[in-house]
Amino acid sequence: MSHEDPWAQDETPKRPWNRALLVVAGALALVAVITSVLLSQQAVQLEAGTITATVLGLLVGFIVAATLCIIVLYVAARQRTRPEPPS
Repeated sequence: MSHEDPWAQDETPKRPWNRALLVVAGALALVAVITSVLLSQQAVQLEAGTITATVLGLLVGFIVAATLCIIVLYVAARQRTRPEPPS
């Protein structure tokens, strides 16, 4: 009688990480962090209820960079977990 571990994961080998996608995701994450710091510095100088083009541009830049970072990391993870194409 064999005892199989119900929590054991399948032993299918995974592809290595696509380093180019990881570098792009890291760069996008760095851009998001820098824009959030710049945004907070600009926002502190504003009066309550006002917004400038600089703050709006930094906010849009942060949202775009963070969203693209998440998408690139998702693509990298999907490539890693998919089985190798038959040769």
